[in-house]
Amino acid sequence: MRLGYSYWGFLADRKFKDDKEVSTPDGNAAYSWSILYEAQKRGWDTYLMQENRDKNYILDCSMGRSGFRSFSQKKRWEAYIGTRKTADSFPELDVLLLEWRFPIPGRNVDVDKDDPNYQPDWDRQIELLEHYKGTDTKIIIWDLDHKFTDWHEEVWKPDAIFETSVNPKKQLIERIRVEPPIVVDDLLQFPTIPCDPKRKLVYVGSRYERDDVIEEWIKPVSDRFPGEVEFWGNWLREPSLTECKKMWPDVSYNRRITMKDFREVYSTAVACPILAKQSYLETGFITPRPWEALMFGTIPIGLASHTGIEDYCNYFVRDKYDLIACVDMLSRWSVKLRDDIRKESIEKIRFMDVSNFINKIEGVLNE
Repeated sequence: MRLGYSYWGFLADRKFKDDKEVSTPDGNAAYSWSILYEAQKRGWDTYLMQENRDKNYILDCSMGRSGFRSFSQKKRWEAYIGTRKTADSFPELDVLLLEWRFPIPGRNVDVDKDDPNYQPDWDRQIELLEHYKGTDTKIIIWDLDHKFTDWHEEVWKPDAIFETSVNPKKQLIERIRVEPPIVVDDLLQFPTIPCDPKRKLVYVGSRYERDDVIEEWIKPVSDRFPGEVEFWGNWLREPSLTECKKMWPDVSYNRRITMKDFREVYSTAVACPILAKQSYLETGFITPRPWEALMFGTIPIGLASHTGIEDYCNYFVRDKYDLIACVDMLSRWSVKLRDDIRKESIEKIRFMDVSNFINKIEGVLNE
């Protein structure tokens, strides 16, 4: 079996370009390796269909396997070196798994290719679709941002659309529910340590389309516990940081972090809120955050407004008062009790194991 995987991200612990560390999202480092690893374990050939963005750090800087040491080092390294890099070619494939990239003016569209801000993800994506459409290769679009529209469905007519939602969007093509994949047995690789009761909530992510949920759920907690709610991400470079500080003055704003920092940031946090934009809440769209929090040592808390969140979190709260009470209670728990709950929570999400994701790909291939 030959799997081509198109994603625009990094797999390693740190992100480099032209021998300099860059600040840019790296969500793929959390989960994409597991897809490649599980496919390779089943004897599949795997191909990276976008640019090898880890080359500068892993190969040119001679980091090798040490560039994956923040977690699951052996598996992540094997997944990387076991995947053929084919950003300029079109190998014969049985299936193309394509994480949908949407156009961003000034970055991947409406920008000269010689501009330093130009990124080739959109152009390469169109090349892949034009090449493989109408061939024997099955095309799976993975809509990770709710940006693959009914117009795109009509134009490209993929064989399947994956969505990490309890109730996927209903457009022209029926979507298949999948989960953000991980090797579940790797989620206890770090021991549970005492939490810092002054770090009530730690959110790693952006402001993007989340103002309403922050206002409703998080601001009351920060008002009650000033300085004990932390936002980590691109906040310090957010053009509207002054506005954010005015809206949510008691939140602690911190820099964007990479995978190498996740253990330090999460491990002593009392809890991690699972925040989402409105369309995600309505459909039950889920990100890697629940298992990411558990892997690095804290407890995820879901919000009642998030459809299906009870599938993913042992703790989900009804309103802002419930959330305040919950984090206050969790901050006083013993390490033993936190460890027990963490283990129970991991067992609850065993259905998120990457083996089930690859089974869904096989299901498309066998139709």
